Amino acid sequence: SWVLYGYGLPAISFFVAAHLFRRQNALRLATLLQAGGLAFSVLLASWQIRYLVSGTLDSPVYDLFEQSLHSAVWLAIGYGLLHHARIAGNRVSYYGARILLALGTAQVLLGHLLIGNPVVTGDPVGDAPLVNLLALAFLLPAMAAATIALDRGHDLPVPVRRAAGPVALGLLFVWVTLEIKHAFQGAVLMPGAVSDAEIYAYSAGWLVFAGVLLGIGLVRHSPPVRHAALAVLLVAVVKVFGFDMADLTGLYRVASFFGLGLSLIGIGWLYQRFV
Repeated sequence: SWVLYGYGLPAISFFVAAHLFRRQNALRLATLLQAGGLAFSVLLASWQIRYLVSGTLDSPVYDLFEQSLHSAVWLAIGYGLLHHARIAGNRVSYYGARILLALGTAQVLLGHLLIGNPVVTGDPVGDAPLVNLLALAFLLPAMAAATIALDRGHDLPVPVRRAAGPVALGLLFVWVTLEIKHAFQGAVLMPGAVSDAEIYAYSAGWLVFAGVLLGIGLVRHSPPVRHAALAVLLVAVVKVFGFDMADLTGLYRVASFFGLGLSLIGIGWLYQRFV
């Protein structure tokens, strides 16, 4: 499409001009040209996604699939610029990384979780388990946030790195929960009546999630990951005593409390043994 040369050629021109002027020690002009090249490159990627998904740039539809693609591209470019800024000490990469990471994070939190959430909109997420729109919208950004939280090589502010961990945990928790909902309800996730099996599956899934996090925290000797596991476990405890006791009947209620009891005993033993 015309987007490729309409934005690609200016991006290449800006970067070539920046290189030429930097060789002549016109550093301020080279920095300005680099910023222009980066801006046209990001616009090229964003408009190309828009054109491929919607077929036009002025479509009024901006669904979760397109949001997720934009967020993934912005976060990937931002993380790459972080490494370039660390290696080359480039000011354009330094500020560009922060702008793109902020844009991607804002869209994930406001667009994916709130406005475009498939539970709210009713948009189909795909029939395949795990490999569907939920992975693109929640799992991929969660992995990006976890990477930023665990990577100590960049010079992001400490509050940003500390916030990346809870963001990753929250997105992973939403992904696990919606995947369980997807397993019972199919491609369309809408609030409504749920079966005893689905109610129990949430408790079981959260306990397994907490166990996986605890295992990672023990292997990596990471207190924040262990604390995240305990946070998920606390949510499961509240659900079992606050909801399962009232909503579940028969063997599902027994299985819910039995699984919680075994999890608490196992986690207590692991903490005594390894922590």
